[in-house]
Amino acid sequence: MKNHSLLGISTLLLATFVHGQSKDSSKPNILLVIAEDYSYNDVGCYGNKDVRTPNIDAFAKQAVRYTNAFTTGAVSSATRSALITGMYQTAIDAQNHRTLNQFKKPLPTGVLPITAYIREAGYLPVLCSHENEKFGKSNPGPWGSGKTDFNFKFPEKEIFNAKNWNKAKPGQPFFAHLTLLSTHRGKWWNEDQVRPSGINPDSIKTIPPYYPLNEVSRNDFAAYYDAVSTMDTNFGEIIERLKKEGILDNTIIVFMSDHGRPMPRDKQFCWDEGIHVPLLVRYPNSQDAGSVNDKLVSSIDVSAQIIAWTGANLPNHLQGVPFANAKTANRKYTVSARDRCDETVHRIRAIRTKDYLYIRNFDTQQPFTAPNLYKDTRYPILINERQLFAEGKLPELCKPFFAETKPYEEMYDMQKDPHCLNNIVKDKKQKRQVVKMRKYLNEWLSKYPDKGEVVESKEVMDDIIKEREKEYGVKIKNNF
Repeated sequence: MKNHSLLGISTLLLATFVHGQSKDSSKPNILLVIAEDYSYNDVGCYGNKDVRTPNIDAFAKQAVRYTNAFTTGAVSSATRSALITGMYQTAIDAQNHRTLNQFKKPLPTGVLPITAYIREAGYLPVLCSHENEKFGKSNPGPWGSGKTDFNFKFPEKEIFNAKNWNKAKPGQPFFAHLTLLSTHRGKWWNEDQVRPSGINPDSIKTIPPYYPLNEVSRNDFAAYYDAVSTMDTNFGEIIERLKKEGILDNTIIVFMSDHGRPMPRDKQFCWDEGIHVPLLVRYPNSQDAGSVNDKLVSSIDVSAQIIAWTGANLPNHLQGVPFANAKTANRKYTVSARDRCDETVHRIRAIRTKDYLYIRNFDTQQPFTAPNLYKDTRYPILINERQLFAEGKLPELCKPFFAETKPYEEMYDMQKDPHCLNNIVKDKKQKRQVVKMRKYLNEWLSKYPDKGEVVESKEVMDDIIKEREKEYGVKIKNNF
């Protein structure tokens, strides 16, 4: 494992990193590429033998590959709100997924999106999107979807200043935020033109054991892996563009995802497949190429590191820390949270160390499988599991997810049990470790405000349910 002592400090901004568009600039461009809904173990370079990701795998040979990167949330809008501010979404009241605009709140006094500090350092903040914005947001491609998905009230035009990094002035470095869409479950999953790999469902060996090993699961994972291949192709096109423009070796490139894969027990939950993400960083001239780093990294640490790379001062309120600086103290743990997603409320907090995952479910009477129109209508595996459960045919390893209540505490030995199948919280041999993990979560809860403690009003929930009923054309039982 290598540490990168020159990175994350203002002295990184030396003449070594010359902007390809101007020899007068001493600052590197920064490109943040976010693949939607994509787990760490769905990449070839992270060990997946079924998926086909030749471009990302080639990129990894030129980059630093982080093996312990975790998001602060398990759904896009919460995690993205944290990433753009460098603060836990629970601290800025942005933890609830898809809050309707009339109920979104402004950021706390003194808190600004990280692009404000990047802009002050002379950078052009770019939200990459297609010239035809409507097309870009509904079709996978290398241009970026233009997605923000922030759960707070702030004029988006004040966050980013352009849709394409070629809008930078001569000699001006850019920070570009680019989201790749294909791995977000959508209609393109079933379109032949964006299923280039043609993966044979019967050949797939990497379906997690907590899903039924049947035709439904195989077909859904095949569609997902094909979407991953499309995303990989798009990523390769981005790299080729940087090469053609002569700025590849003057650009720091970060590749990551916003949270885990869009499957029933993964996205929106705080087990590893919901929060453990790939993180690859390619530095100018491929410094430390091919190295592997097992340092614990939170997604808000990426925010802090981006600010540090620009040479701007880190604001005092930032809760992330630059991860690529050897002088930065190693994290003892990362924290992830789940709150309301659409009309479904779960309050879950998780502590992850390198070896253990500890989860606290604050609403034990709400089952994991509480109704959710998005998942109940668009997730073939969940639809199949509900049918198997009703028929008494659900496989044993799938049953804990369908329990009538949630356990208050869960803990897993991630070295021995990477799929989180054996809850060891009551194992007497693990008592000391359980106490330690409880302490970590209590420490975090006392250090940072957790807005998830406040139950949303009936007015908020009523309007959300009306919006969901209109979108799906069904009635929802309102228990709030």
